[in-house]
Formats: sequence, C-alpha cells, structure tokens
Amino acid sequence: MSVIEMTTFTVKPERTRAMLDAREGMVEAFRADRRGFLAARLVRLDERTWLDFVEWTDDAAWDESKSKGANLPAIGAFFATIDGLVGAERGVRYDDPAGRRVRTVAYGTEPSQVGELYLPDGDGPFPVVTVVHGGYWAAMWDRRQITDVVDDLVAGGYAVWNVEYRRIGEPGGGWPGTFLDIAAAVDALGGMDPALDTGRVVVLGHSAGGHLATWAAHRAALPSEAPGARPKITPVGVVSLGAPLDLRAADAIGFGKLLADADAEPPKDAPEAARPDVWPAVAEMVSEGITKLLVGAHFDWTSPLELPSAGVPVLVVHGTADEAVPAEWSRRYAEKTEGARHLEVDGGTHFDVVHPHHPVWPAVTGWIAEVIGRLDHEAILEQAWNAPGTTTVELPPVRVNEVLRDRYDVRPPFAYTGALLWDMETRKAAAPDKYIPSAVKPGSAEKFPSTWHGRFEDFTRVSEQRLWAEPERYATIIEHVRLDHENRRAFFVGAERFEAPDGRVFTSGAGQPIFHVEHSVTGPEDDPRNVWRVAHLTSERDPALAAAFDRLANDRYLRDFIEIHLRDDLGRELVRR
Repeated sequence: MSVIEMTTFTVKPERTRAMLDAREGMVEAFRADRRGFLAARLVRLDERTWLDFVEWTDDAAWDESKSKGANLPAIGAFFATIDGLVGAERGVRYDDPAGRRVRTVAYGTEPSQVGELYLPDGDGPFPVVTVVHGGYWAAMWDRRQITDVVDDLVAGGYAVWNVEYRRIGEPGGGWPGTFLDIAAAVDALGGMDPALDTGRVVVLGHSAGGHLATWAAHRAALPSEAPGARPKITPVGVVSLGAPLDLRAADAIGFGKLLADADAEPPKDAPEAARPDVWPAVAEMVSEGITKLLVGAHFDWTSPLELPSAGVPVLVVHGTADEAVPAEWSRRYAEKTEGARHLEVDGGTHFDVVHPHHPVWPAVTGWIAEVIGRLDHEAILEQAWNAPGTTTVELPPVRVNEVLRDRYDVRPPFAYTGALLWDMETRKAAAPDKYIPSAVKPGSAEKFPSTWHGRFEDFTRVSEQRLWAEPERYATIIEHVRLDHENRRAFFVGAERFEAPDGRVFTSGAGQPIFHVEHSVTGPEDDPRNVWRVAHLTSERDPALAAAFDRLANDRYLRDFIEIHLRDDLGRELVRR
C-alpha cells in the first residue's frame, strides 16, 4: 500500500496542449524535489475535466509536497495551465508491487492497522527498528510526525517499520485495542519480508509511543490472559524517548486533560494535528485525563513501572525540561528496572529527544547499534534474575572431584580439571539431546551455526525438552546460547520464536514460562565446581515450579551429562556406589 493523491481539475480546451506540454517537466521536478514521490498518472474524464493520480510512499511525503506548492518553475508552469480545482482526495493503495524500498503493509483489517516498511539499500537481511509515534495515544496525531527519525535510521542501514495503531478517538482505540495493535504490529514482522532479520529487532517510541514501546519489552512476562502476552517476536532492545512510564502517577495528575483546553500551549516543536476533526470528540472524553481511557483499571498489565522484566534491555531517555511528561516518571522506571540504562538530557524538552539533529541522538543510535550487534545474554539473565516475580532457582555448586571420590568407582582413576569440565559444558551446549537425555528428547536437538565475538561463541539451539513441573510432557524449547570461553560461563536465553537461516520458523511450546539458564565452571583448576541457575519468567514466584528442582539439588550423584562425558568422551568406566 501507498498513499494516492487524487486531484480533479479543469483545463480550458485552448489550454490543453500547454498543460500536456508542461506535464513532463512537472513530473521530473517532482522526482528531483519531492521526497517519497513514486508516480503520477493523468486521466481525462471529459473535454475539460482531468483526474490526476499521484502516488507517494507515505502521508508525510504528501504533506511535505503540499507545503512546497509551486516552488519550482516547472511545477508552477503546469499549475498555471489549470483553470479550476474540482476536488482533492486521499486514498491508500492495496496492491503495491513487491520489491519496493518503501511500502505500506496492513497487519490487520482496520484503517489504522498499517505501517510503512522502509528498506535500506542492499540485499539484507537487515536489522529492524520498529518505530511507534506519540501524541497522548489520541487519534489527532499519526505516524507521519516521526518520519525524520525513520529517514535517519534507514540511512544508518536499518530496516524501519513505522507503525500506526488504533488510538483514542477512533473505533477500537484504548483498552485493549491499542495494546493488541502494538503487539500485532511487532509480531507481524515475522514473515513480512525475507530482507528482515527478525532476530535483531529494536522497538523505539516517543512520548505515548515510548510507553507502548516499553510495554512491548515486557510482553514475555505478562500473564497469559493479558492482551499482548506470548510474543512471537521478542525485541533485543527498546528505546523510550520522553515517555510516561508510570501510568498510575499519570492518572493521578489527570495526564492528557489539557487536550480539553483549546487554549493550552503545546510543547515546543509539537507537530500539527494530522486529524483535527476528531479533536472535539476526544476533548469531551478527557476532562479528567486520558489514562483510564487507555487502560481502564489494568495498570498492572500496562504500566511499565509495574511490569516484571522479561530480560529485554531498555534505554530510557528523558529531557529535564520536558514540558509534557515529567522526567521523574522515566527516572523511577530506570531505578526500578534492572539493566535499564537511563540517559537524562540536561535542559532537553519533550521533542528534543526525538530530533535526529539534537546532540543526544548519536547516543541513541549508538545504543541501538550496540544491542543490535550482539545479544547480551548475561545482562538478560541478570535482569530476569533480579526482577520481582521471577521464579529463580540456584542449585548448590557441585565439587565434581569430591563426588567422584565419594560416590563412584572410576577406572582408570580420574580427576577433572577446570578445562575438562568446560569441555563437557561446550559439548553439552551443542548436543543437549546426547548429554541430557533425562531432560531432552533424544534426536530432537538442532544446533545452528556459531558466530564468534572475541571470547564469545554465540549460536541458537532448538530441542524438545521435558516440562519442569510436568516431566511426562515435552515441548519445543528455543535457546540463544552464549559460551564465554575465557570465563567458562554458558548462558541460555529462552525465546518464543526463532527464524532459522534457511527460513524455517520455530515457536516455543506451551505449558511453562520462558526460562534463562547459566551453567558455569568455577573454583580452582584442580578442584572445579559445576554451577547451575535458572530464571523462569513468571509474573509471580511459582512454588510448584521451584519445587521441581528439589530432586536435582538433593541428588547424591553427578548429573547425567557429566557421567556421559566421562564414559563416551574420556573413556572411563563408572560404577555408582
């Protein structure tokens, strides 16, 4: 889809030749001067009446063209031949040809369930930044206000998905439609275009859009009955720019009630309303604030300050001179959320933080490049480990050689070194079905190619594993693995969805929350310890899930993966005592 401008005009018969002669110059001037101009088609309706179809990549391009008017001589020469304007309308094309660098894509059937997908030059696959515009979650403002950010990110080599969503003042806006739309828009990236790398998605939002983007960072930790739970696409990072991240505080001060005051001073650099026609209807609804229209009574499912972490890194940016959203709300969220990075812009206003030419912008794009470039497995685990409500289990460190001496007869005699125990961990990480048959269905594991970053080896594995609390059942488990070979630490970050390099798509099975794991080797080289901890992304601690690990904690013998390593890889005979 793209935006179609349909203009009907009249030309006196004696001026028809002059109009047609000027047409070619006008189109060439549009190509040279107008961002987002795609094509123009001229249709004759009768002797005097003509219909001009002009196609634009997005609404922002159309707006910019209208504001320029006849700014070039060739455009002015064409306009001068027109006798009168009959009418002008806007429409959306639904049959965009494949392969366009910019196209509008519908992720639902409602008019606002759309977004523009922008692709940079090249073949991809490209990392993706999903952009969510602000505007009090109200229908007066739309995604065209943030296209300068889009252009800057595309120039940086990112694919950009600039999404629209149902807003207050239009059918379906508010609770729960706005949240369902953001979830659907992010998840729609799966399968949208082969040029997209959906394993490297960042969500960026400004103001109300920053709130929605940050909410998207917590989706994997939402209870199953909450709108937006169980995401198909999990972002590797989220950027919040000047956002209201404490919705209870926003509700307490009647946030958004100034929309009912026609004389209220807008923030510096605020965009004009794209749909001023809906303002009166919104004004009637917001005399006590707009927050409850957005969330109803569901603050615990929608206010980022109250949501448990899902392990997604968040950059929180806010200006100290923000006229629309108190900076304290972002500060409070960053202090509470483990792993959030807080960047306060001294003297920054509400719209300063979303201008690509502002001095803070390189810090934003630098952070995006950092999280896009690598998944920080350790930070994700630590953030989940310290999040309220997460079900965490840490087994006592196992002194492997002590257990071998006390519980086994080993022929020939043997003692582990730290290096050999780490060898076992790396083999187990690559082939869990071989080394952990008690938990992983034999023959079910698939390891995808490794990438190396200094001491780190990263890869993804997919396998069928027993559910922790229901071991008679298996489910698909997706794990992004990092092996820190220098420090002998292995991290396993659970995921909802994974698109393999060959195009196959894997989805995690139902039955238990996503979990993250660390297996490590610690202690002296001649007396190494095997360490294991796991963080289940629950919204509140689950005693039944934690109890499933009691048997492992009280086992007198070594885990099966160490016994298998000893027998199959080191050629030892083991007899349990």
